[in-house]
Amino acid sequence: MSTWWSFFKTTIDQILTLSNIHTCFSTLKKDGTRDKRKLFLECLDNVWKKCKAHFPHPTFLTSSIDPETGALNMKKVEAMINTVSPIVSFLFRGNTDITNLRSETALKAIILYVTDYITKVSLKTPTVFNVI
Repeated sequence: MSTWWSFFKTTIDQILTLSNIHTCFSTLKKDGTRDKRKLFLECLDNVWKKCKAHFPHPTFLTSSIDPETGALNMKKVEAMINTVSPIVSFLFRGNTDITNLRSETALKAIILYVTDYITKVSLKTPTVFNVI
């Protein structure tokens, strides 16, 4: 059992290191013009030059409820990784961002995200079916 758990932890570390750590990029050159070789805009390509994915995220040593806002702060010790499920990442062997969809706003946001993702011009039909 201990050998398997050791293998599990090592595998999860490798998967998260390779697929879940966010790195901010920009397609803008030093002179302010956009690099035409890049097909998509990167997270820093906005007027504020701040990450569109809001990285780095705040970290929390324990899960708690914010007394002022009532927001649920899940335990998070890495600022450049979204919340993940180690079991799901292990089973799917890839990026598996996990989020709480209890609010109507969160549900609308994820529907919009998935819709935008699968309607990208460059996606092939098998990729669209994988997303669904």
